[in-house]
Amino acid sequence: MQDGTAQRSIRETPLRKSVDAVVKFHTRQTTTHPGPQLVGIVRNPIDPYGRSMTRLHIEHPITSYPTWREAFDRFADARVGAGVLSTRLARPIDDDHYMVIDLGFATSAAAQSFLAFLVQHVWATPASSPGLAGTPRTMILDELD
Repeated sequence: MQDGTAQRSIRETPLRKSVDAVVKFHTRQTTTHPGPQLVGIVRNPIDPYGRSMTRLHIEHPITSYPTWREAFDRFADARVGAGVLSTRLARPIDDDHYMVIDLGFATSAAAQSFLAFLVQHVWATPASSPGLAGTPRTMILDELD
């Protein structure tokens, strides 16, 4: 563009400045990391510093995954409000009608409180848990090493 307007280099565009700011922020975050950096090993995706969490482990049969998942998603705000820090959903490779759920909490008291909520308000009525096809089996676990 030789018509009197100066061409801006890629380094001066708003997009480039935004990218540089994000890179600078993330570089600052990683360089001030208080603990050891383990490449390829993540003890806990929510807590990279290696602090252990308490897990509410739930297993139960379901009628169908789409029905169960819709009901599970309806309680997302309740999980956040109860202090759920991580969620892991799994099912056996040979059984599409069984779920395994692990919910991570900062304390065992928070896990116990949320379990009481599930028992009293979710699993107590079929309308609240339409995908549930049996009695849930639960455990509250403390992570080790």
